[in-house]
Amino acid sequence: MMAAGDNHVEDKVARKHLLNRAWSRENHRRKKLHAQYLREKVVELTRQLEANQPTSCCLPWPDVAAALRDAAADATRTKDTLQRGIQQNERLLCVMWQYCQGASPAAITSGGGGGILSTLHWRDFALFGDSGAARVASYTWLTERLYHNTELAMSYCPNDVASLEVTGHDGGALFAMKRKHMLVHASLSDCVHVIQSMHCPHPQRDAELLAEAFGDTVAHLDIRASSFVKRRFVSDTRAVFVQCELSHDAARPAYQGETRSTAWIVVDQLETGLCRVRDFRTMSQPTASFLKSPLDRLAHYTKTPVERLGAMEEEEILDAAAMQLRRRFECMDRNWNRQVEAKLSQLQLETFLREGGINSPSATDPVDASPHI
Repeated sequence: MMAAGDNHVEDKVARKHLLNRAWSRENHRRKKLHAQYLREKVVELTRQLEANQPTSCCLPWPDVAAALRDAAADATRTKDTLQRGIQQNERLLCVMWQYCQGASPAAITSGGGGGILSTLHWRDFALFGDSGAARVASYTWLTERLYHNTELAMSYCPNDVASLEVTGHDGGALFAMKRKHMLVHASLSDCVHVIQSMHCPHPQRDAELLAEAFGDTVAHLDIRASSFVKRRFVSDTRAVFVQCELSHDAARPAYQGETRSTAWIVVDQLETGLCRVRDFRTMSQPTASFLKSPLDRLAHYTKTPVERLGAMEEEEILDAAAMQLRRRFECMDRNWNRQVEAKLSQLQLETFLREGGINSPSATDPVDASPHI
């Protein structure tokens, strides 16, 4: 009996120890889980706290200060560079302004007699290349210089349908100027074709060289004793024709042009079937070299007897020379203008008949009745 009771007590004690150990393990596990939960909660709350704090509090101020210092140094260097560039451009602008005032192909100021045309140096009208690539480069320079001055030339063609002629002597040159503005009821391509076809009857130089380098856009023409270079630039809505009279040709050392003449014809498509044509032409001759000519040559140029010429003042000689220059200018343009006028008039009539009067000029349209280029 005693042995059985002792065994029963030992079993109870063993079960109690077993339950205690199980409870202890469970309690330890729960404490670990709770500690893990608390650590995760601390991390989450810390993250929320950092997110709710102002951003400025988290900026790396030393790095920010270094970046601002570098940016300020870069800005200072950029400012110095720009100031040097501005000073260089100002000096260049002064030089170019002086050049344009004295040597522009259309340097006209508001002087007496409607304006003053200053002559260019003979080099600005010279073909220096005698053959090959050098000659092509000279053609390119001559024509592109005129093309880049198109807007300057057009600034002397007011936006009204009218024409103006000015002749005189001032600024060291005898000069003649002519400008014309008109509207033509025809397409841009038709106007270009009419104007371009005008030089075909005249003898051409360097035809193969120019065709290879420029296609059919450049022509070197001999018209009487003078030599001219012409080129056209065509876009979708505009065509620009430029022309200059040569003063020197490296391929012909004996050729020496006495006068300087330039021309711009600008055709702008205003709308379908309607174009504006502006024509600006100049001719000039240096007075210094002219007055130094022998009396017999002055008499021939001014159409004045030598006896009378010897008694005339320089101003009177220049007036007579300006009149003869104007007559020569008109003579050079007369045939060209007559042909262009006739063809544009015919073209305008054909357009009117083809379109049944839809785009034809009415009695109120500001259209020149006799197109003239």
